[in-house]
Amino acid sequence: ININKHFGKEVKKYRKEQKLSQLGLAETARVDLSTINRIERGLENITLRNVFKITKALHVPLYKFFLVDKLTKKLDKNNRI
Repeated sequence: ININKHFGKEVKKYRKEQKLSQLGLAETARVDLSTINRIERGLENITLRNVFKITKALHVPLYKFFLVDKLTKKLDKNNRI
């Protein structure tokens, strides 16, 4: 699994659930709009600082951004995603 793409997909999902624009999230999290855009597209190698800013701004516990549904993901021979 590409962690950048997975995290970005989750950010976009929670942002849209809260009816926030990318600009609204960027302002609330105090992160550049271009950074939010790159994160959501899976292009940003996000810093831990920005992970915390974004999860706090979205009021979603950090662990929820990294949950993976094993039923929809393939596991390798060592049972890793």
